[in-house]
Amino acid sequence: MEIIFLGTGAAEGIPSIDCDCRHCRIALEKGGKFVRKRTSLLFKINSFNLLVETPPDIGQQLIAHNIRDLHVILLTHNHFDHTGGIKEFEFWKKNITLFAEQEVMESVIKEYWTTKLDKIFLKVPCYAGSILNFGSFTITPFPVLHSPNTPTYGFVLNYKNQKIAYLSDAKSLGKYASYLLKDADIIIANTPFFEPPTENHMSTVEAIKLKDELNAKKLVLTHINHSNKPYDELVSYCSQFKDVIVAYDGMKIIINDD
Repeated sequence: MEIIFLGTGAAEGIPSIDCDCRHCRIALEKGGKFVRKRTSLLFKINSFNLLVETPPDIGQQLIAHNIRDLHVILLTHNHFDHTGGIKEFEFWKKNITLFAEQEVMESVIKEYWTTKLDKIFLKVPCYAGSILNFGSFTITPFPVLHSPNTPTYGFVLNYKNQKIAYLSDAKSLGKYASYLLKDADIIIANTPFFEPPTENHMSTVEAIKLKDELNAKKLVLTHINHSNKPYDELVSYCSQFKDVIVAYDGMKIIINDD
């Protein structure tokens, strides 16, 4: 299995329009790992491609990585930086199955849906706690607390002897989610902010603490915004902790079958 971090920025991306903050100045000057498109991930499992999230720049991300075949798209919640690129798929030429929790699916359809998308997507609502079986791997969605009136879900992907969790935008986890994530091999956490207090998101400091509480082997930080540290400074900070990785656009994690 291969996990590709197509984009690792939060809602505004880095650099952002009409912004001259230190993050944006560094990104414009240095480019590379300092530039962050909005967050999405691709799981390549054998010949199966699973895309998580459709941010507004998903078209650019798929073109940049020459991704021309998708089997499933999974959406975690209906905020623009996670779903705003769904209409890009009006121009996709192959059928795709779209998975989202029932309330998330209904919200996306209400806000974005078109007859062109109906020709592309087979819509499959799913439910927290259900096990989605894809043959060589399974996915179990779980609810997280994000912002009021926005149903939001993370998921655990089980592949052979590996447990990989994606928290999405989460302020905190419930007891059920914490139980599912116990002893995870990898937790991928959206941490736009560096430290608390934050209103609707887990911070980098809180995610590192959560890794230890859940006895997770590895933590990957993504969905970084202007209120976190620039890439090099965040890497330097995280280097004092065991197996805490700062994601960047285009980063790949390879998971062997054995």
